[in-house]
Amino acid sequence: MHIYFHFRACNLKYISIQWEKPRCYGSAHITGYRIYIDGICEAVNGPDQMIYNYTTGKFCTEYSFQVQAITDNDLCSKPSDPLLVKWPGVIPPTVRQLPSDTNSSLKVGWDIPYTTEGIKIKHYKVKYL
Repeated sequence: MHIYFHFRACNLKYISIQWEKPRCYGSAHITGYRIYIDGICEAVNGPDQMIYNYTTGKFCTEYSFQVQAITDNDLCSKPSDPLLVKWPGVIPPTVRQLPSDTNSSLKVGWDIPYTTEGIKIKHYKVKYL
């Protein structure tokens, strides 16, 4: 039994994956699905739940998803081939102090932030804490 799946949605709030129900083999019946993220079982879905939403990822991080069918006869499928999905977002730059013209002013600067998925930065905001 082999599971084929793809991602449904990928945005700043979640990554959603979906798969087709594989055929049962022998007398085994599918009782659920294990969802692995980066090789760790993160969730177990019921036999009719073929969608999983991952909501605790980090911006600009790539995740490897795999799905494994669980059967009533302990004849679990092999985990699916990995599906690599990068969570979109922005990694904020490091702020650094720049030389100032006078003793009474402070200049700060930063490099252009790393962004993915065509995200555009409209403006920057500097806060003094």
